[in-house]
Amino acid sequence: MVQKIWGTLLAAMGVLLILRVPEVTSQIARNSGWSQGTLLFARISLYLVGIILLGGGIRKLAGRGNRSFPPGDGGDREPDS
Repeated sequence: MVQKIWGTLLAAMGVLLILRVPEVTSQIARNSGWSQGTLLFARISLYLVGIILLGGGIRKLAGRGNRSFPPGDGGDREPDS
């Protein structure tokens, strides 16, 4: 249940970020002295973060984002050598 809620929130944040990128980058362009190359880099970076959030949410909703560990194992012990 918690995984589905978390997946939905991740996907929603990804979509909302992708939709807000043009507005945010135009505000940055108006209010800062950044060059066109820097603005392009910022735009690409924000789109990439949005896509990663969206993909992570979809992965959680599809059920492939769960990691299961044996009972009593928090996943933090070192592997046997």
